[in-house]
Amino acid sequence: PAGAGDGALAQQVASGRLRRRRIRRLLVAGVVIVGAVAFLLYKGAGSLNYYETVSQAVANRAQLKGQTFRIEGRVVPGTIRRVGKEVKFDIRQGGVTEAVADSGTPSQLFAPGVRVVLVGHFSGDQFLGYQLMVKHSSSYVAAVPAKSPVKSAAKAKGASSTRTGS
Repeated sequence: PAGAGDGALAQQVASGRLRRRRIRRLLVAGVVIVGAVAFLLYKGAGSLNYYETVSQAVANRAQLKGQTFRIEGRVVPGTIRRVGKEVKFDIRQGGVTEAVADSGTPSQLFAPGVRVVLVGHFSGDQFLGYQLMVKHSSSYVAAVPAKSPVKSAAKAKGASSTRTGS
């Protein structure tokens, strides 16, 4: 009978160890998950800003020097010129202007007055870009508005009644 009690005791000890092991694993997993979430919140918060505006970038020029980032502004009319393989122009936002030298190939939509987002970095007194994206609205406007079928039908009806009346 003493041996039977020892077996039950050994089983309780083993089950206690198993429970402690499970609790330890859950605690370790919880700490890892909390750490990962904290890291993503801390480091990821800066990536929520898709681009810097010209005024933000110029105000933070010292901190951004040497870093690749996106900058957004409107192309200043009369400043676009091709110099070798680069396109040079100025962008403006919030009353602040920045000189840009872009080595990428501009889109066909690139023109004076359009909003652009550039990827690159500050170098000296200008922004060196290597990717240029034209910002545009999501609404489509036809270059030549199509004739409205209602107006066309009304004109045709008016034209035929004029002919009939004469």
